[in-house]
Amino acid sequence: MQRVLQNRSRSSSCLKGLTVLVMHLLLISPVATTFADELVPDRWIVPIMEASSSARSGSQLAKDLDSLSREDRERKIEAEIRSGNVPDHWKRFRPITLTSNIESKEQTLIIFVAPDYLSLGSDQDFLRIPLSPQVAQNVADHLECLMPTRRMVDQIYAAAEVVLKPQPMAPTDEMIRVSYFARHNQEIQNQLKERYPKNDRGQLLAGHKKDVVLTARLVDSSHRVAIYGWHEAEDRAIQPLYVGHAETWVDYSHGIRLVARKGFLNGMPCDLRDVLADEKLCELLSDEGPLEVASYNQPSQPEQTSSTDGETTTFLQWAPDVRVCINESTASAEMPPEETELLFYALPNGNTIEQTLGKQLQPGDDWHYGIQHIAAQTRFLRREQPGKNVVLVLLEAKGLSWPAWRKKHGDEQIPKLISELQTRYSSKKPSVVLSGHSGGGSLIFGFLNASAEIPSEVTRIAFLDATYAYDTERHHSKITNWLQRPGTSLCVLAYKDDEVTLNGKRIVSATGGTWYRSRLMRDDLSASFPFTEKSANEIVRVTNANRRIQFLLHTNPANKILHTVQAEKNGLIHSLLSGTPLEEQAYQYFGEQAYSELIR
Repeated sequence: MQRVLQNRSRSSSCLKGLTVLVMHLLLISPVATTFADELVPDRWIVPIMEASSSARSGSQLAKDLDSLSREDRERKIEAEIRSGNVPDHWKRFRPITLTSNIESKEQTLIIFVAPDYLSLGSDQDFLRIPLSPQVAQNVADHLECLMPTRRMVDQIYAAAEVVLKPQPMAPTDEMIRVSYFARHNQEIQNQLKERYPKNDRGQLLAGHKKDVVLTARLVDSSHRVAIYGWHEAEDRAIQPLYVGHAETWVDYSHGIRLVARKGFLNGMPCDLRDVLADEKLCELLSDEGPLEVASYNQPSQPEQTSSTDGETTTFLQWAPDVRVCINESTASAEMPPEETELLFYALPNGNTIEQTLGKQLQPGDDWHYGIQHIAAQTRFLRREQPGKNVVLVLLEAKGLSWPAWRKKHGDEQIPKLISELQTRYSSKKPSVVLSGHSGGGSLIFGFLNASAEIPSEVTRIAFLDATYAYDTERHHSKITNWLQRPGTSLCVLAYKDDEVTLNGKRIVSATGGTWYRSRLMRDDLSASFPFTEKSANEIVRVTNANRRIQFLLHTNPANKILHTVQAEKNGLIHSLLSGTPLEEQAYQYFGEQAYSELIR
């Protein structure tokens, strides 16, 4: 395959403006494409907003990001990129012309590639920043790009105007820190200054990083990152194609090279994803055959959406091993965007999404369908708050146990799960509620563990007998700091479970149940928030002055198992309305089901 860098002379500003206009028409209209081969631009400009005048430089960001966890760091990096804080020279993608004889016909494809690896900052002070593949994919999707294949990396290296030597550094524990990224970035800059003192920023650079790439091997190696490159010569790369690292691995040697999805095939506009998926044309871009999905966010199964009785329900799979159900009112599209509330509900151990949603029980039905009724309780919340768009998001872990899921996968995936589902509603800027029953509380604590602080969009946390994993050292300060922000609320439901027996054995230890853990949380928070206590109907209500912090602790004098009863008896309703003007207005916590006529 021939690889030729396509150079085109610059036209006048007037002609360039006309070219951009005609190109826009070509990409959105089937009319007038006969002139496409004459109108291929000499650059592809990234569709990104202009950075603020107060945007931080690369060296400033290196200091800001160094102390953060990878998850928090990447959340901030993605925000910086979305705000346009990237060097101007990086935004102008360079064309490369690729040709191949396919079935006795010469095919010519022009692609547009970033001149350098993804960077933060200005032209004068920028930092090449590696990312995990999922966050890199989020950025690529936002910028209408994709990541390269192994063949594309070779093609970019062959076409590069400036070729650098790899600069390996000692593989220490520090290699995953931003300070190490900055050191390697400086090594690259020193080499550029030494070898190319008149380097014109914006030229196509290659050889100085390994690439995070797309590969067919990811189908059989889920939750991995694929890396390739760091060329020493056109036919020799230090790093062969490798999928041995977990998807969370990010080190100084990685780079994110983006390629515009839009290209020109034989002079006609095309989408590179279609080229990669084609059994014949894929040869232009892939040496592994066709790629059905040119993305790291590969769904294991398609989404399934149905609508009935004024509701839309969508089922989808999220890797690794999470099943998701999104239920919303069909009237939500007419509501103000700022009134959207995403209610994340992590399922209790042993319960499916269908059982958690609940239904009218019929003879022979499994009893699990009648113990939570989260769908009906959500309908109640919508009915009582007609101006609010409550979107219910149910999260089911494979094996029906969030504690077991966390033991297998760790905590770092959980903020990513919440963030990606939240992104579906990014235009509405929704508030977020984290809720869970029983073992579902494990997801909430995993979220806290993996976050340096609770994000500002989280406005309420609700534990429905779900505080088993609370730990003073790990969680107290984060919850306290979060509650000191205006507009945040915490509701904790628990019952005295430490003396309850089943088949002659206590169901929890003296310190292992929610009775102990919830009171421990209460005691920890009391240092910052003065509480009052009132007892009525066997329930101790612990509240702060404005009632936005509440602990409802059932004393359980009969030593019954009240684990699911707390959810069934308006538990979700109260945990979402506590501290608001609607608290116990049309319902009573631990009273009769206020939502019974809404069960379907």
